Amino acid sequence: MSMKRLNGEHSNIYEASIETGVGKSETCKKIMEYLKKESCPFDVILLNENEKYGQMLTELDQSSPDAQTGRKKFKNMFGEDKIQYPVVLWNPYYKFDYFGDVEGVIINPSGDVSVPQERALKPGDMYLQHVTNFGTTKVPVVLMTEATMPSWLVLFHELGHVVQYYESGGEAGWGQRLTNVDAIEAENLKLHENPICRHVQLPIRAHYKHMSFGFAGLIQTYSSNMKKQALIKEPNAQALAAKKRQLVEEAKKNAKTPKAPGFFIK
Repeated sequence: MSMKRLNGEHSNIYEASIETGVGKSETCKKIMEYLKKESCPFDVILLNENEKYGQMLTELDQSSPDAQTGRKKFKNMFGEDKIQYPVVLWNPYYKFDYFGDVEGVIINPSGDVSVPQERALKPGDMYLQHVTNFGTTKVPVVLMTEATMPSWLVLFHELGHVVQYYESGGEAGWGQRLTNVDAIEAENLKLHENPICRHVQLPIRAHYKHMSFGFAGLIQTYSSNMKKQALIKEPNAQALAAKKRQLVEEAKKNAKTPKAPGFFIK
């Protein structure tokens, strides 16, 4: 068995979540098949209900506040200072809201999004036009789905990191990879989280920080009465596509009266 230790009082919750993922996604199945190798041990610590995060921790992770918290939990759980194998810290009650299938924003290297007004409208962009006595304001339209990532998928995101750790060659290779955490996360999305999302028909995150805090500036910018219509949030990809078709038709009609307020395509 690859898993070295698990706080036993929660083992049934963990096993049920693994069973859920393996039953829903071929990618989850492949992750577990890889980790069942004797050469891939890992520990699991289940967090309390009020601890709203997930993490994969190794001996090399020591400096960040999250790492320090994780290391204290590891010592409390297993009575050891040194982390010998990757440790997955997971809250079986934690699910988070995020934004997927995003169109019309600039994704910064940090994963936060820039307010679209920071760039000029491009041909094909959709925008919301406001006409006042002082002139015309054009606000780019942003379309995205709102979704919730279930706790079992959060678990498989962290297990995906364990796979990355061993595929990189263990501690030595992982140390080199830690010089670019964004690349680690991008690969984990590409190889693990996003394929699982596709299997269960959840929106795809373009960046691992596409949760509410990554969009805080955007949502604040689009909170005014003049701009809020141009921020389109739908519950799934199908609803988003239907909304976009509706907006395109509205834009074509408005194009016949250029000074009218409404949706337009440049």
